[in-house]
Amino acid sequence: MKSLNYFFVESLICVLILTGPGLKPSRGQGAVPDSLHKQISVNLRLLKSSPKNPEILLHIGNLYLQIEKSDSALFWFNRALALTDTIPKLFNAAGKAYFKKGKHKIIPLELLLKAMKKDNYSKAIQFFQKAIALQPAFPDARYNLGRAFLARKKSGDLERARRTFIQLEINQPEYKDTGFQIGLTLMAMGEPKPAIRQFDDYYKNHPRDARPLIQIANSFMDLGETKKASHYFLTGVVHLRDRKTLHNLFLQIKGIATKSEIRRYEALPLKKRGLFFRRFWGRRDPTPTTETNERFTEHYRRVRYAKSHFPSVTPPYYDDRGKIYVKYGAPDMRYISTMTAANIRENESWSYENLKKGLDFDFVERGATFQLVSDLRSAAPPGSDFVTQLAIARSLYAERAPELGGLYVRLAYDVDDLTLMDFVAEKENAAHEAPPSIYNFNYRARPLPFQISFAQFRGKNHTTRIEIYYGINLNNLTFVPYFHQNFISTLKYSFVWQDTNYIELQRKNEQLKYFEKDTLQLRKREKIDLYPFYLKPGHYNFAFRVENPEGKKLGIFKDPVTIRDFSGDSLLLSDIELANSIQFSNLPGPFRKNDVSVQPHPSQKYSAHKPLYIYYEIYNLKKSPAGKTHYETTYTVSTQSAQHSFPKKMIRSIRSLFGRRKQSSISSSYKRWGETRQEAEYLSFDLTRLPLGKTRIRVLVKDLISGQVRQTSVSVDLF
Repeated sequence: MKSLNYFFVESLICVLILTGPGLKPSRGQGAVPDSLHKQISVNLRLLKSSPKNPEILLHIGNLYLQIEKSDSALFWFNRALALTDTIPKLFNAAGKAYFKKGKHKIIPLELLLKAMKKDNYSKAIQFFQKAIALQPAFPDARYNLGRAFLARKKSGDLERARRTFIQLEINQPEYKDTGFQIGLTLMAMGEPKPAIRQFDDYYKNHPRDARPLIQIANSFMDLGETKKASHYFLTGVVHLRDRKTLHNLFLQIKGIATKSEIRRYEALPLKKRGLFFRRFWGRRDPTPTTETNERFTEHYRRVRYAKSHFPSVTPPYYDDRGKIYVKYGAPDMRYISTMTAANIRENESWSYENLKKGLDFDFVERGATFQLVSDLRSAAPPGSDFVTQLAIARSLYAERAPELGGLYVRLAYDVDDLTLMDFVAEKENAAHEAPPSIYNFNYRARPLPFQISFAQFRGKNHTTRIEIYYGINLNNLTFVPYFHQNFISTLKYSFVWQDTNYIELQRKNEQLKYFEKDTLQLRKREKIDLYPFYLKPGHYNFAFRVENPEGKKLGIFKDPVTIRDFSGDSLLLSDIELANSIQFSNLPGPFRKNDVSVQPHPSQKYSAHKPLYIYYEIYNLKKSPAGKTHYETTYTVSTQSAQHSFPKKMIRSIRSLFGRRKQSSISSSYKRWGETRQEAEYLSFDLTRLPLGKTRIRVLVKDLISGQVRQTSVSVDLF
């Protein structure tokens, strides 16, 4: 009788769906395609003339399956089954409908949910088995049966699924993605290594299907091999086109994405959504010069933990506690209520006070999962009046106050509308101000200070030469004893260029060893060098890593870089290179440019007590009829924001009284004749007349023959 009542309610729901305001939902909410709408209407008209035709009923049900209306589909399948039990396709279709409904039929009315909970996977299995009994060589029914066993996961189901898929693969080697399903089954059975081999074999035969690469990454995560997991995921996701897999991956990162990232993803076409994940994780990689993306692996460690400890039957397969865990990691304090009275729902609270004051979350049980709630009145049973809700909330807050403190203490003895409103507002404000996610990577190394800067020049073969200048004070290195009372220390460098999808394009690795007898002499020594790279104009991501293994010290720099285009025939200027010295030289070396040696100054900070040298290049000067170029250069050095301590401010004020106040800017200009269309310019500045602080150097070049004008600039911080 119970099953009949359930069938009656289920059928009634289907009738309400069918007799509702049309079959076509509004645009933006998964509107039914016009073609399917017309097909349903045509078959409903056919049904009027043949009301007992099971083929028409089957076809109508399949149309509803296509638009993801499993209840409506079952209504028509059950009508057909009442007429005949000899059509294998009918049992297979009914099984698919139950399979799509999932493990439990969820009814929005809470009381009915407990009374009408039904294992739809078991029902689906019964229908698939009936279809196979009628037609043993029915590949679709066998395929669906294996998937139903895999989804149900009762005792012995995984082995049944594996045998079902293997038998189907033997009989129909190329049927759908059977090999992929075998890999999923092996993963569910806790056999990651056989699963990896299975996915690899499937991918070799189906290289356009990137899903196996994602699952190989998951398997390597199970094995703790994070480097391989990062590689396979970030390689495979770029080519992923499966809508369901992409949707599930997005649900797993949606909670840690920014609002702009969410909007950007939702606006992308299907073929570009995989690239989004590559960029998403590339931006968050704390060690971009290594193959392992630690932020990626930590995220999926949290996801797996959430699925295991805070499970849910619907995507992303963890409840609201899992969502908070994925965002912020383990809480500073987790309080599980000990009040187990029959009229109080299970509840718990998480506190992240060490991250941000007021960052607290309350959860209340709702049908085997926990939901995030604004306050603990929700722990009261349904239908409770306001007084009862407040009384229960007061008891729960008093229970938490000694452990969690903070906001909960205020509610332990006095709970009313106003205090609850303040409490909820403070929690919401803290959650709003908190970042989308929290992750503090432990580099397991002390910081190694370094300086780094860039300058771009015209390259060769339509490329741009970008020079990376870097400097390290050798006194910051750790030296260890070496042979014959000497000391040794090592510097390891890595320079990496990636495209906008964080795919590596160029890499330069170098290792230098320093041998010293007296490390006290290092205080006066600094390692300054440059590396040139040739790249086409465009947008790139650059990463630099320097490491001193003996001292367990590490320095990392990463930044997006736009490479300029120096092609064309108009007047152009290179970037300005800051230099410690510029000298004439005919000797080869890394610093030589146009018969001068330019020793770079890799920092934006510069001492005002020594000359500042600059170097830059001019391109595409126009020649006169006599074959000469003629141009005018104007230099302006101006203070942007002077910085003074209190004594220096006093001295500056006294100087101004006697007319000795420092200048805020200096400028000069000159005209020059040249022989070639490209010229190299360099000069030095005496900055002692300028106040300390942010200073900008501007160079303006006017081609006196063509009339074109260009300017470039660089900032320094005088100290």
